[in-house]
Amino acid sequence: MIVPPDRYSLVISRMETFRKNRGENANQVNRFLAYRCDQNFLARFIERNPNFISELRVGSYLYAVSDVDVIVRLLEYGLLPENKRLNSVAKIRELAVDIPDAGFLRDNIRKLLTEAELQEILDHVRTTLLSNFDDCIDDWRESYNGRDDPQEHFSDLEDAIEEYRKAFIAREISTNEIEEAVAMLGAVVEELRADMPPEPDSDDFYGSDTSGDDSKESRSVFDDVDQ
Repeated sequence: MIVPPDRYSLVISRMETFRKNRGENANQVNRFLAYRCDQNFLARFIERNPNFISELRVGSYLYAVSDVDVIVRLLEYGLLPENKRLNSVAKIRELAVDIPDAGFLRDNIRKLLTEAELQEILDHVRTTLLSNFDDCIDDWRESYNGRDDPQEHFSDLEDAIEEYRKAFIAREISTNEIEEAVAMLGAVVEELRADMPPEPDSDDFYGSDTSGDDSKESRSVFDDVDQ
């Protein structure tokens, strides 16, 4: 459906009402602004909602945050103020180590970064995250519940480290720290897996006789009826 410019105000009014009705509706509005409208419509929306850009937030995980999608689209259309871009880059730098969140390496989000900013963030990852990776693992280990597969629990961390490895290789940066981090993470996963309680034997699961008296044969509930 194509909305003519003379109907923009009507559509925007309905979007504003929809957005205010429920908190989760903001994500749907963001997706529309990021992927389904043109530059003129987005500019008109911002004009009608002057606080919209300042309220957009960068959070983890970057690829799943609809605000980030809008920020990228604003940049592409030349509608993103430089101070907002710089604030977004600062938050991305923080998340790259604290989570760690490697989502900024995705093609669409990388548009927010200059080459120098991208290199600086990767240097920050190497000198801050990877050089103290045992602290990162300790943080993730504290949140492990002891029941789920540890491989699954650490999967997001493993994915981030793998993305950093690819980025380092592409820029001919030494990957020694990453290889050490991968080995450390693998050892922790195996250690946690070894500490998990054994799974119940399949026979026990289906209700085998555990009384220890093997002399008694199982009887049918109909045995007495046949006598």
